Amino acid sequence: MLGNRSGIMPHIDDEELARRIPPGLSVFLTAHTHRPLIRRFNGCEIVNSGSAGSPFDGDPRASYAQLEYRDGAWRPTIIRLDYDREATEKTYHDSGFLDEGGPIARLIFEEWKNAASLMPAWRRQYMEAIRQGDISADQAVEAFLA
Repeated sequence: MLGNRSGIMPHIDDEELARRIPPGLSVFLTAHTHRPLIRRFNGCEIVNSGSAGSPFDGDPRASYAQLEYRDGAWRPTIIRLDYDREATEKTYHDSGFLDEGGPIARLIFEEWKNAASLMPAWRRQYMEAIRQGDISADQAVEAFLA
């Protein structure tokens, strides 16, 4: 197992899954990708609950996983729920998060607003230039979101 930074994504092939998931399991619960997933592999139900507040699969609804053990087998279900996104957006603004959270707060807000992951692409595109002092984080976020 690789740790929480190496998520199991839908596109991972069976060979890679075999390296990541120990044999003999009936269920494997994972997270951190913000993408809900149910996948059966070698008799194992692989389940990622997604995200209660910031999913990255284009569906802005909250998600969670429900596991039921029935007839000798695990039966996972992903549940999607609408929630008051208008109130959540208001909280992003009223709490001071956007004003006081620095440039990364704006990226996090855009990820939430679009239900899509932006941070990895932003890091790949700008992190080295920021480290080298060629561009500020503020400028990098502005350019990325333009």
